[in-house]
Amino acid sequence: MFAAGSPLGRRRALKLKDLQGADMIVPPPGRPQRDALELASRRAGVTWTVAAEAEGWAQTLHFATLGVGIGIVNGCVDPPPGAVARPVRDLPPVTYSALFLKGEQASPGVRRLLETVQANLP
Repeated sequence: MFAAGSPLGRRRALKLKDLQGADMIVPPPGRPQRDALELASRRAGVTWTVAAEAEGWAQTLHFATLGVGIGIVNGCVDPPPGAVARPVRDLPPVTYSALFLKGEQASPGVRRLLETVQANLP
């Protein structure tokens, strides 16, 4: 996710190498997304700079819209006005799980969420 008008916005998708030297908006050290991004970047031989540390998608999106840097967010996060989203094709996949206690049922809202996620799996 980055500010509209970025040269990266002309591309349909990105690769990690496209982030070489970029100013990045990342979670604080030790957070799973930051660890995964740092590992994938090292493996790809890509270095970038921490422009800002953000807690959560809302803060990441806000900083990206302001042009602070590039933020990596889930594909289900829609870009707000003034921001552009492009997939980074060579990042590792993320696995999500939904667990319930035996005998418990999901609320109607959670069931709809799970059905939507399942319907949109590749």
